[in-house]
Amino acid sequence: MDARTVLIDTSLFIAHIRARDKTSTLLTRIHERRFTFATSSIVVAELSYGARTGAMRAEITTLLSFTRIIPFTEKMAFRLSWEAERLKAKNAMIGFRDLAIACSALEERLPVATLNRRDFERVEGLNLVDPAVDAR
Repeated sequence: MDARTVLIDTSLFIAHIRARDKTSTLLTRIHERRFTFATSSIVVAELSYGARTGAMRAEITTLLSFTRIIPFTEKMAFRLSWEAERLKAKNAMIGFRDLAIACSALEERLPVATLNRRDFERVEGLNLVDPAVDAR
C-alpha cells in the first residue's frame, strides 16, 4: 500500500460531519497533506447506522466517494480473534468494532488516523497517525 494512504477511523468522519466549519477539521487537514483515504467496511457500517438524516447520509456518501473501502475478510476475522485473546489476557480489551478496524489496518499494513488513540494504541504493531500533528 502507498505510504501516503491512511485508514480513517469513524471518529474523524463524525467530527468532520458535525463541524460547522469543514475547512478546519482534522479530516480536511489530512486531505490537504495529500494523504489517500481508506477505511474499513466496519467504519462504513458505523457511519450508516449513525446517519439520522438525509443530509447526513448524503455527506457520508460524498466522503466515502473518495475513500477506498476495505472489506472485512476472513483473514482479518482470525486476526481479530487472536488480538482479542491477547488483549483479554492483559485485561486491556477494547471495543469489538474498534478491534475489527484495527485488524483491518494491520492486515492492509496501513496507519490509522483516529481521535480514539487511547484504545487503538493497545493494539500491538498498529501504527497511529496523530491527526493533530501529522496533518499540519
